[in-house]
Amino acid sequence: MTEAPSVYQFGDFTLDPEQISLVCRDGPVHLAWTAFHILSLLVRNAGRVVTKNDIFKEIWQDRFVEDSNISQNIFILRNILAEHGMTRAVIVNESGRGYRFGVEVKRIPRSWGDSLAASSSDSRVVPSGR
Repeated sequence: MTEAPSVYQFGDFTLDPEQISLVCRDGPVHLAWTAFHILSLLVRNAGRVVTKNDIFKEIWQDRFVEDSNISQNIFILRNILAEHGMTRAVIVNESGRGYRFGVEVKRIPRSWGDSLAASSSDSRVVPSGR
């Protein structure tokens, strides 16, 4: 049996991996595809170290990309989250190991038909190179 999809809440944010949506109390947060999926991976594994290898496997699968792609997306995510009131230290660099999402995350299982509030329908994830 497959686990029902979940929505994740942290600070003033709600992240819905199924709907590819990130919403803050101020409204939808616009992220590029790659940045959204890295954030989703970190949030789903909050409190645990996510290695660069884990990120490469999930985001880019078998494609060759440079380590700088990860650090650039982490930089972007820290800035965007900071613009909406979170500290840049929310994504912790675990030297030589990877990254850890460093704030409490609440996982909320939901029914298959549920979706976020209407404001999330305006959320946009911009496709970018995988």
